[in-house]
Formats: sequence, C-alpha cells, structure tokens
Amino acid sequence: MRTTILLFVISVIIVYGGLLLPQTLLINEQIEINSSSSHISEYLYDLPKWEKWLDWQKWDETSDTEYIYSQFPQGVGAFMKFKDKNDSKNIEKVELYIQSISNKNASNSNFEKLKYIANFKTSQTHIEGEFELKSVIENNTNNERSTLNFTLEIDLGENPFIRYLGYLYYKPKIERESNTSLERLKKLCENPIFCKK
Repeated sequence: MRTTILLFVISVIIVYGGLLLPQTLLINEQIEINSSSSHISEYLYDLPKWEKWLDWQKWDETSDTEYIYSQFPQGVGAFMKFKDKNDSKNIEKVELYIQSISNKNASNSNFEKLKYIANFKTSQTHIEGEFELKSVIENNTNNERSTLNFTLEIDLGENPFIRYLGYLYYKPKIERESNTSLERLKKLCENPIFCKK
C-alpha cells in the first residue's frame, strides 16, 4: 500500500513539474561576423545558399538529402523542403518558409530582421525563428562588422513528458546545431574565397 502511494506521489510530482516548465522552448544565440550586414543577409535571404551553412541536414546523417525549392526561392514566401531520396514514400520531412522581412531600404536582400517557420513532419514539430542583423560601427577603422542574433521558438504542447524531453534533450542538441550553423555562416562570410558569388 505504501509503495503504491509513494509511486502515486512521485508520478504527481513528475507530472506537475513538467507542467511548470514553459510550453515554449526558446533558443537564443548571438555571433559577431567581420562582414557587412548586406553581405551576410545574402546568405539568409536566398534559401539555396542555406545549404552551405545549415546544420539541420544532420537530422538524419545516413540519409541522402534532396532539397526542393519554390520557383522564386528568395524573399518572403520562398520555401525549401528536405526529403530523403531513398524514401520509397517520397515524403518531405522538413518544410521551411520565409515568413517576413523587415527591410533597411528598398532591397529585400539587405534586411534588419528575417522571420521563418519550419515544420518537421516526422516529429510533428513546429518552429518559428528569426535572424536580426545589426552593423557595428568601429571608429578609425574601415573594417565592417555585424552582429547576428538568432532566435528560435518551439511549441512543446501540453504534454509534461514532451516538455521534459524538450528541455533536457532537444534544447542542448538544437543549441549545438545552431552554433555549428552560425559558425559555418561566419566562416563563409569572412572568407573571401567562399564569399565569391
């Protein structure tokens, strides 16, 4: 009897503790890049260029990833999808859309903020992310430097066990992948060999 009561109390504590965790998992990263914000924005505004720095393709390292793009893969409304070429069902596993852009000027490719949404169909996960670019002014130098802020939000839903999984497993994993992606983007923008159009 005591064991049953103890197990019940532990279960209640676990469930209640999970419900106390925030429903939205927030990832926030920042990186400084020695390049102009207009040059960096080219690699975010143009979805085919995401292949060069995006680390999400490691969601299945054994797969042969195929990228599918919208007819106009730049700017608001552009989308890309990932699928496994070896999948007999031929189903897209990830969809990513550019949702909105806040412009610095008339050019969409030189922006302050870019928001995107991504749907991971296999795990039924919905993500909303944002890139924010800020130019850093350095006195007495001609060097161009920018700060890139990256924010990502995932709705974990009402299930307390999914929330535990999100905060204990997925958050560290996503943070590692995000840092890897941002470091690749930094290298890409700072290295003149890779930055050629």
